[in-house]
Amino acid sequence: MAPRSRLVQIVSNLVTNACHAMQQIERPMHRLRISVREDESTLLLAVSDTGVGIKAEVLSSVFEPFFTTKGPDRGTGLGLSMSREIVRRLGGDLCIDAIEGEGAIAMVFLPLTLRADVAPPPSDRQRPRVLLVDSDFVRLRRMERALRHDFEVLVAQSGLDALALLESGARIDGILGEATMREMDGHAFLGEVKAHWPSRQRHVVFYGAEARTEGIRVAHCPDDDAAWLALAREATGLALH
Repeated sequence: MAPRSRLVQIVSNLVTNACHAMQQIERPMHRLRISVREDESTLLLAVSDTGVGIKAEVLSSVFEPFFTTKGPDRGTGLGLSMSREIVRRLGGDLCIDAIEGEGAIAMVFLPLTLRADVAPPPSDRQRPRVLLVDSDFVRLRRMERALRHDFEVLVAQSGLDALALLESGARIDGILGEATMREMDGHAFLGEVKAHWPSRQRHVVFYGAEARTEGIRVAHCPDDDAAWLALAREATGLALH
């Protein structure tokens, strides 16, 4: 079975989204429903709400990093993209259906025999994939825009979220992270990487204002797209070729 923390993180994100959606529309009574059922090979976990729903024309965009229908103080648009990545690495999928003004349902499909590492489709191997870890939403979005034409980009706003992606078995060729990342600093994060994925430690690059933080090398925080690209190439090993 998948580690409990991964599934708790996914369900927590879906429930939070549902609660926020219901707060955006007034009704005599709201209903949040969580249901689970299974057949011979698949488990379906569904989270439905009576919230504001999603416009049909943007429904296909809900899994894009940074896409959100919430206000600026309610969400960053990262939770669904990260949750689907984790679910797919377990051999399942995450789907969203919604009707504007009526509500939404999020459906997590998981095989009863979970796979720890599912190979991505061939199209996903065309570009190296880099994981960005930064608690600064504005900087994280700027990094994603600077890198998305040359790299596949995964994003996380804390060290714990980044570790969850690593634990899921997601293909990650390099990691770019702020040295003072949320919930754990760069030194603690690198310690976890060394302990559980030792071959990945040479693909972790930190940046920040200080040249050195708790014994780790920290690159100066870039101020232009070309510098972000250079750090991403260093993290993925492209700078060595």
